[in-house]
Amino acid sequence: MRYLRNSAEIREQLTALFAGPGRKWAVVGFVGYDALDFLPANVANLRVVCWPKAGGTNPDGVRRLLDAKIPVFFCDRLHQKIYWRESAGLIVGSANLSNNALGDDRLHEFAVFCDDPAFDIERVLEKLRYAPVTPEQLARLDLEHDRDVRQRGPVEGVGSAHAKTFLQSLQTRYPKRWKLVTFEERRTASAEIAAEVEANFGTTRWVNDNDVEPGKYDVGDFVLQVKTNDDGVITRANATWLFVDHVIRKDGVSAIVQVRPLDASTPPPFVIDRALDPDFKPHFKRAFNEQGDWDDVFDAHCVPRPSFLAAIARQYGPA
Repeated sequence: MRYLRNSAEIREQLTALFAGPGRKWAVVGFVGYDALDFLPANVANLRVVCWPKAGGTNPDGVRRLLDAKIPVFFCDRLHQKIYWRESAGLIVGSANLSNNALGDDRLHEFAVFCDDPAFDIERVLEKLRYAPVTPEQLARLDLEHDRDVRQRGPVEGVGSAHAKTFLQSLQTRYPKRWKLVTFEERRTASAEIAAEVEANFGTTRWVNDNDVEPGKYDVGDFVLQVKTNDDGVITRANATWLFVDHVIRKDGVSAIVQVRPLDASTPPPFVIDRALDPDFKPHFKRAFNEQGDWDDVFDAHCVPRPSFLAAIARQYGPA
C-alpha cells in the first residue's frame, strides 16, 4: 500500500497503473474535458464509468474518450473514485478524472494505491446500474451542462479550448446537436422581451432574439440563426450562433433570447467565423438553397437532418 498525498502523486501512479497490460476500469464521479490527457497514450482495455451530472461531467470530455475508442458508461449518483487494473491493483481516493482533480494547483486530493492483484472489481460494478452512453443521453447532458455554466457565469477550465470547424464536428462519434432558425427582418425593440429579460436576468439589454414556433426550442439550445428573403432563400451568405438563455411564450409572443455573449465556457458546436472557417457560410447557403423543402433541412424539432449536414459537407469537396 502506498499513500498518494497530492494530485501529482496520484497522476504519476495512475499513469504507471494504466500503462500496463490487462483490463482496466476508471469508476469516477466526474469526467472533465481534459480526462483523456491524464491517461497514457494509446491506453488499452480501459472502460470508464461516470455520473452524467451537469456541472460535473463535461460532455465534450466524454466525446474525447469515445473518439479515442474508450467505452464510456453513465451511472446516476456515482461518487466513487476507483482506478483499477487487472492483476495489478487499484487507486482509491478523492480524485475524479479531471483537470480540477489531477491538474497542478487545483483541488487538494488524497488517495491510496493498493497493490492487490486479487481485488475483484466485479463486486464493485455489480452494485452499479450503468449503461453505455447513448446519443440521446449525451445530447441531454450537453443541454444541462451549458445551462448550468451559463447560469454560473464563465468558469475557468470548464469549456473547450479547441475550436472545431464544421467538418471536424462531424468526425466525432456523437456530434453536438444544434438547431436552425430563420428570419426575414430583424424585429423592432420589443417591450415584451425587455420585460421578460429584466424580470429573469435583472437587465433590459440582451444580445439577440428570434421569433419561433412554440415548443420547438429549449433553454440551453445552440441555434444557428440565418436570414432569408420572403421566399425562404438565402440571398447573401450569413449565419450567427444564438444561445437560448430564455424562451418567451406569453401574450402572443413566442421567441428565443440570448442575454449574454458567448464565452469559452460554452463553445458552440463548431466555429463559423471567417478567420477559422471562411467557407462555411457560403457552403451553407448553397446547400440550403438546393433543398427542395423545409422538411429536407430539419426535423420536427428544428434539428438539421443528417442528409442536410452531408449536403453541406459535400460543398467542401473531397477530403
